[in-house]
Amino acid sequence: EAVILREGASPYLPRSIRAAGPAVLTLPLAAGPAMRELATEPLPLIALSPQGTPLPEFRFPRSCAILAGVEGTGLPPDLSVAAALAIPMHGAVESLNAATALAIALYAYRLQHPLR
Repeated sequence: EAVILREGASPYLPRSIRAAGPAVLTLPLAAGPAMRELATEPLPLIALSPQGTPLPEFRFPRSCAILAGVEGTGLPPDLSVAAALAIPMHGAVESLNAATALAIALYAYRLQHPLR
């Protein structure tokens, strides 16, 4: 299951379809709320941030929303989150692009919470 926030890129752009292949046409997708609207829900918000808890030490709640900021500007500074998650970098690498960071975080989430 996937939810695309309003701030996200369309999964149906030609470059998105090229990157994901035909899988994007078979996945259940739903347009989700804006990030600020999520903040009013009881769902814990987990922000991807270089200042967060390192991924190997992080324990995801079973129900949560994992947020990656806009490349360059990040998440809104006034967005209230339950926790921040950092993906450790090696050497001179400062960060990953938002899509890559989110893919790694979602993979780690699924390892902790396998599909039933």
